[in-house]
Amino acid sequence: IVETMVAQDLAHVQVEFAKIMESPDPREEFLSVIRARLRSVLIEKDGPLWAEIEAASARRPEIGAISRKMEETVVACVSRVFARIAGRPESAAADLTPHALLILMLVKGVAMRGCGQHGEREAEPLPTDVEDLILRMVDNIITDATSLAAPLNS
Repeated sequence: IVETMVAQDLAHVQVEFAKIMESPDPREEFLSVIRARLRSVLIEKDGPLWAEIEAASARRPEIGAISRKMEETVVACVSRVFARIAGRPESAAADLTPHALLILMLVKGVAMRGCGQHGEREAEPLPTDVEDLILRMVDNIITDATSLAAPLNS
């Protein structure tokens, strides 16, 4: 069941990243996707599911492998987006993995926040000022990543 759910989510993620890569403004498109993801993980109640998958990953190696594959795929896609934003070839993406992983951690943290606290399984809506702060952090991470991968002729 987990493998099927992850495969469906990965297919959706890959469509989103293809759209970002084809966009005339990949940075703005990426920020738009992050904004939508922050909102959707709360609306769709993905947090408890992600928390369960994380917990199951620690107990069952096959679920851990599925979860790692998804995370590695998302991080690789985000890294390629950073290279595209910087005007660099995809080969520059490998150096941007830490930045991509940090963004994944932020989004997962938002999704799983509040899971299991006070006997509740769902987090309260994300306050607008916190959402704005996260988006500024993501924008700063992009700036840092793309400065590391600045075009060769700049």
